Amino acid sequence: PATTAEFLAELERELLRPAGVSPQTVGVERWVHGPGLPDNAPEPQTAAFAEVEAELAAWLGGEAAEELDTADWTTHEWLHFLRGLPAELSVERMAELDEAFGFTGSGNSEVLTAWLLVAIANDYRAADQALEDFLLRVGRRKFLDPLYRALAATPEGKERALEIYRRARPGYHSVSVGTIDEILGWGEGRS
Repeated sequence: PATTAEFLAELERELLRPAGVSPQTVGVERWVHGPGLPDNAPEPQTAAFAEVEAELAAWLGGEAAEELDTADWTTHEWLHFLRGLPAELSVERMAELDEAFGFTGSGNSEVLTAWLLVAIANDYRAADQALEDFLLRVGRRKFLDPLYRALAATPEGKERALEIYRRARPGYHSVSVGTIDEILGWGEGRS
């Protein structure tokens, strides 16, 4: 164990000085005491995500979804693909993706949540039942928060969210309830 001051002294003595680098050059103060990541934080690059981006670009360029090379993709690669989709997609393009990859029927909560967010944003009604089933079955705030927020973004979506929430609320953890109550403006006396 060491205090911050002891750590900084050792960092300078053992790493920075031998490398001929000053704490100011590296921005040690920003790294240790500043918020977030400093401006000089390296941006990680990954070949796997570059491949996902190439497949996404191919699909956006007109290649059929079923022709994309996705056979060995992990959850993270699918999430990167879904999060990289344009904000607006036609129902036909959504259906093409869904038919090729089965997103609406995904058993992976991470992938399904990302897909349902795209479905809500693009009014892809083919995913409505999956959305409702998911919100009734899953109680983790991590998944509920973004979905209810997306639904609450429009008056029609908010009504849908309230109808589902009325049934789902009794099964949610109190932490999730507090969050979703706030998102939907759930008041006392509402049932």
